[in-house]
Amino acid sequence: MLCQATMHLKVPHSDALIQTMIEFSNASQFAYNYARKNKINSWKTLHQRTYKEIRQRSKLPSQLCCKAIKFALETKKGCRNRKADFSKELTIQYDKRSYSFDFSGKCSLSTINGRIREILYIPDYYLERYKEWDIRSAGLSKNGKELYLNVVVCREISPAAPTESSKIVGVDLGINNIAVSSERQFFSGVGNHIAKLQRLRSQLQSKGTTSAKKHLKKLSGRMTRFMRTVNHEVSRHIVSMINAGDIIVMENLHGIRRKQRGKKLNGLLSGWAFCQLRAFVEYKTVRKGAFFVVVPPHYTSKTCSRCNEIFSERPGNAGFFRCLNCDYSCNADLNASFNLRKQADALRNTCGLFVNQPIVAKSY
Repeated sequence: MLCQATMHLKVPHSDALIQTMIEFSNASQFAYNYARKNKINSWKTLHQRTYKEIRQRSKLPSQLCCKAIKFALETKKGCRNRKADFSKELTIQYDKRSYSFDFSGKCSLSTINGRIREILYIPDYYLERYKEWDIRSAGLSKNGKELYLNVVVCREISPAAPTESSKIVGVDLGINNIAVSSERQFFSGVGNHIAKLQRLRSQLQSKGTTSAKKHLKKLSGRMTRFMRTVNHEVSRHIVSMINAGDIIVMENLHGIRRKQRGKKLNGLLSGWAFCQLRAFVEYKTVRKGAFFVVVPPHYTSKTCSRCNEIFSERPGNAGFFRCLNCDYSCNADLNASFNLRKQADALRNTCGLFVNQPIVAKSY
């Protein structure tokens, strides 16, 4: 299984790099507009129709022109419902032909004025973790006045072979409790904090004064940073409960925001970064040599984890589940995590994790 990571390294400021980022942004915007106007989804077709004109318009080297076209097409596929503006966030996508890097800190980057060579500082944390990993592509980005090179490294990791004693941990995601594991660990939700930030942002937007706009600029990105920190902490605690060969199972909540549930609940869902939490748990699980399984979320909150009785509506109230068949009761999120663990247990043979084989055939 291929495991990837990104190293964020500070790059000394250079006018050549800034000008190259502007040229790359303009080339990507041109290729993006052309692909959007002519409904092109093939990189080969877009490259044939735009490469010559981009070379004439810009001072970019040939390889960066190719990367700009490819980056524009990838952006088009990811932004289907809105138009992208590449000037808002300057960046350059590098591959092995347009840059070089090694763990001694030596770096060479292609620009409109030829190659520039720098010695980058690599923190000890990156050297300890990723020195034996393979170096792949990189991206140069601008954050304020600083330039950062995001180097992608990867390594092939083989998960340990599971056994009958391998632990299965079901993790249910929610808003009241951001995550609840079948090991009876509860991680409290962030609904109140999200609602507070959204209320503050709404008040500042309605005010419209110069001071309010300055405050909004400071508030920009605060919720994103907060949710990223919380998700990292929660995922680290969840993965710390398992060893190599164990299994973590989570539910697939893709498309949960499509349904209209009212203004208040939709606002909470918009600030709930469940996909990011799932991604953090997945890559940390893979790095530990364990398995990560995703199952459908249907009926996990309406099924009794003891007698498997399915109800049309979840019995109980105030986040509490009470079975009307066997009178079993527990926390609703904990009950759902037990059901997720059961689904992963049933999928063991399907996923090829291991199969119990009898020593001898039964005689009748």
